[in-house]
Amino acid sequence: MQINISTTSRSIDADSDRVFQALTDPLMVASWRSPGNMKLSIMKYDAKANGPISYKFESKDPTRHETYKITGSFISVTRPQRIIAEEEIVTDITLLQGKTLIIYEVTYQAGTSQISVNRQGIPGGIDISCENGYWDYALTKMNDLLASRS
Repeated sequence: MQINISTTSRSIDADSDRVFQALTDPLMVASWRSPGNMKLSIMKYDAKANGPISYKFESKDPTRHETYKITGSFISVTRPQRIIAEEEIVTDITLLQGKTLIIYEVTYQAGTSQISVNRQGIPGGIDISCENGYWDYALTKMNDLLASRS
């Protein structure tokens, strides 16, 4: 079985404490992690070791009945530089099943934070280029969100 690994990095125009808040505040996460064509609803998001994660993506288009539920937990949370979580898509589709380890790392220098999101164990049915496109988009939305709150 192939283990799919991918990393997406981006500069964020905010200090590491604000980036950490964007990674751990459920309302902020819902705003920057939702793709443009989907709504993200967070049911549980307790950013502490062993804290639960549960959210779903739902299509904004009423003619498409797409819903993806994600569950998991935080493994470790080290303020403000590192978060490790494990997530999986709840589905009957075998190619989308499997746990993905997500490691968020934040560094800060000269007024800008650098965030790196490493994903390990991405299910084989997920196209890596689409996965990377999603994370590029999401981190750009995070940057825009934090810029609007400065």
